[in-house]
Amino acid sequence: MLPGNYTVTLKVGKDEYKQPFRLVHEESSSFSLAERKAQVEAAMKLYTLHTSLASIVAGIADKQKTYKEAVAKLKNKKSIALGNDYLSALEMLRATLIPTKQTSMFADETRLREDITQVYQAICFNEAGPSNLQLESINTLSSRVEAAEKKAVEINSLYEANIKKAIEKEKIKLRK
Repeated sequence: MLPGNYTVTLKVGKDEYKQPFRLVHEESSSFSLAERKAQVEAAMKLYTLHTSLASIVAGIADKQKTYKEAVAKLKNKKSIALGNDYLSALEMLRATLIPTKQTSMFADETRLREDITQVYQAICFNEAGPSNLQLESINTLSSRVEAAEKKAVEINSLYEANIKKAIEKEKIKLRK
């Protein structure tokens, strides 16, 4: 955190307790204020990447939930194949973003989410500014998140309108 004035708020039931405090930079620290600012900026970029990734994954899950049941009810073979291709494309993308197989309480696969987390932890738990390698990793991760977002749009553009028509043609109601 950067030096400044902050307020801690504790909520207990309907009661709320606030306590202001001031955080100061220790001048004798080898961790300079400029490095601290660079660390916070890098951490916020990674936080934003996590948020963007979560939004993409939520969008994929929403589409899967919306169409899975309806595709299972389709009768036309071409429509079934189209629906299954759509659901498979969504799942393949999702599997590149987050772990999809879990045999323990830990993520058993490394995906984009874990790559972002690894850089975030390396930056936040170090009392130094981010290295050039870490800053370059942020740029690479940003590109990967942007590519995932474009891929999700591409998959939906390719399949969604046609599968909706097929579902409507067979008078199947979509779950919302």
